[in-house]
Amino acid sequence: MLGNAVRRRSLVAMAGAAAGAATVAVAPTGASAQAAADSQPEFVIEELPAGALPQPTTPAPDSHGICNGVSQFRGSSTGLLYRLPTTSNGSGQTHCVLSEGNNTPGVGKLQDALNRCNLRENLATDNRYGSLTTAAVKRAQDHYGITADGVYGPVTRNNLFWPGFTDGGSHLACTRLGFNP
Repeated sequence: MLGNAVRRRSLVAMAGAAAGAATVAVAPTGASAQAAADSQPEFVIEELPAGALPQPTTPAPDSHGICNGVSQFRGSSTGLLYRLPTTSNGSGQTHCVLSEGNNTPGVGKLQDALNRCNLRENLATDNRYGSLTTAAVKRAQDHYGITADGVYGPVTRNNLFWPGFTDGGSHLACTRLGFNP
């Protein structure tokens, strides 16, 4: 995904305030800069420091429930809203898994993240974790250098970029919300 964006845009990198955090802004260049700005939002990738997401109290780290719902989080440095798969709607419990055969709203948010921010997949956002979603998750896992088993869990969540939205619903950024331990 970023490779294609880099070919069309220039990169500007700035060091983040937190250790290990970095912000990369991708802006249009050349004569088409104004046309590109008018047709799509600026694309920003910001890595937040570890611990930016609330840590779940349950389930235990060795027990992963199914991501049956979606919760919304506000980025502390961006102010943008992020919607991630969670154990139930509004629970904030991101320590969960999804795999082929699951049909939940959490799958839809994963599909949206894969489409918008990770390798620009072209998945139907249908809440169904089928063979195409499994293959897309495997490609993203391989791209980010983690075990490519096609199963979404905490390690995959921490390596994916997630779409960030304004309060009005405009997609403005893709953000990596966590890091591997």
